[in-house]
Amino acid sequence: MLNNITFGRYYHKNSLLHQMNPLVKIICTFLYVLIVILFKDLVFLILLLFFVILIMLMSKIPPTVYLKAIWSLKYFILIVLLLNLLIQTETLDVIFPVFRLILIILYSTLLTITTSPNQLAKGLEQFMAPLKILNVPVKQISLNLVHAIRFIPVVIDNVNDLIKAQRSRHVNAINQYPKRFQDAILIIIPCFTKSLKKAEMISLSMEQRLYSLSQDRTLSNVPKIKFFDLYFLSIHLIIFIAIIYRLVIG
Repeated sequence: MLNNITFGRYYHKNSLLHQMNPLVKIICTFLYVLIVILFKDLVFLILLLFFVILIMLMSKIPPTVYLKAIWSLKYFILIVLLLNLLIQTETLDVIFPVFRLILIILYSTLLTITTSPNQLAKGLEQFMAPLKILNVPVKQISLNLVHAIRFIPVVIDNVNDLIKAQRSRHVNAINQYPKRFQDAILIIIPCFTKSLKKAEMISLSMEQRLYSLSQDRTLSNVPKIKFFDLYFLSIHLIIFIAIIYRLVIG
């Protein structure tokens, strides 16, 4: 079953992370990814791992959720590891990209599971607001990105329902290797059709609510920037500035 995929799901909890402003969380995620990419010290990356574990504990979400997020991308991580084994010769050069990828996955999961779809869309719109100067359709892009992210669990749930339906008919699409490709098609096509129907229902419901991208909308439940937001952001900024200073000074 595909229940291990947690990316795109929102877990409602009463934690400081859930109460944070979405724009601040997106900026912190952006800074964290830059820090992980720029720095090449293994000891410092281990410290960043403990840092993200501390934030995970603050979210009040079970650690198994984050482990499932990593496990769901195990094949992608394995491909990255194999490619580095072919290209790199030293052990550290092989470990660095995989370790960085795991850190990025953990922090990105923190963003999606602690931010509701509406808040995430508003945060992305504010984050990309400077692009409006270049006539970039920021609102449409942010809305499409959020829908794409949030639609992943919907597709996964559809696949799980179809697999259960086939197993109830004594059809196992995983273990019957000679018919594996044929059985997979029997799952993919109905899943694709069902997902399109759900997307159409979402579109119709938005039209019935007179949702328009050409009009400005306000969200009453978007948290305002508080002291903890500034404190959380300042920590990321201090680490980021320290990294840049060390890279420049050398």
